[in-house]
Order: sequence, then C-alpha cells, then structure tokens
Amino acid sequence: MNIIIYTLVFLGIVYFLLKLVANISSKKISKHLRKLIFLGLIILAILLVVAGKFLLSIPLTLLSLALVKLKGFSIFQLIGLFRLIQTLRSSGRFSFNQNQNIKNSSKISREEAYKILNLDIKKKYY
Repeated sequence: MNIIIYTLVFLGIVYFLLKLVANISSKKISKHLRKLIFLGLIILAILLVVAGKFLLSIPLTLLSLALVKLKGFSIFQLIGLFRLIQTLRSSGRFSFNQNQNIKNSSKISREEAYKILNLDIKKKYY
C-alpha cells in the first residue's frame, strides 16, 4: 500500500515540475541550468580535493570555469593567452618594463637602409 502512495506522490511531483518547466522561457532555463552545472561541478571538485583525488578535481574545476564566460574569454582562452605572454616575455619580444633594453636591436647606416629599401639617397621622402 505504501508503494502506491509513494508512486502517486512521486508522479504528482514530476507532473508539477514538468508543467513548471514547460511554462518557463528557454533563456531562463539555460541560465539556471548553467548555474546549476557550475555549482555542481565546483562542489564535486571540492569533494574530490577533500577526498584526496586532486588530479581528478582539476578537469572538473576547469570545466566549471569554462561555463562562466569573462567578457567573451573562457578559462581555456585565458590560459592560452597567459602562455603566449610568457613565451613572448622569455623570448624578449614582449616586456612589461619599458626601460629594459631590447635584445634584438641592431643598427644599420642610413645608406644601408636606403639600399635595402631600393630608394635613392639623394631624393627627399619626407
């Protein structure tokens, strides 16, 4: 007898939830589902960290952060941008310090520059 009552209560709850979902706009559903997935992945990542499964929690954290867009950038694009800046800084092509001397600077004479550009030295170009 209890199974019948529980089944009717469960089906009634499912009916009202489906009726509620059918009346909500798709934008609201998308926004709330994204928040729910984000919170769920963060909670799961925290649980895995607490359980000692740190390596399993990293992909879940990155996936949850990819759901939250920061002005058009996902976390993967931000990581790629950070790696690009680090590569450029190590090669000397990009520096935060403007007073630093440029490593790849070379000086050539005006005559060599005109010759490379195939210009006439006697003619004024400015």
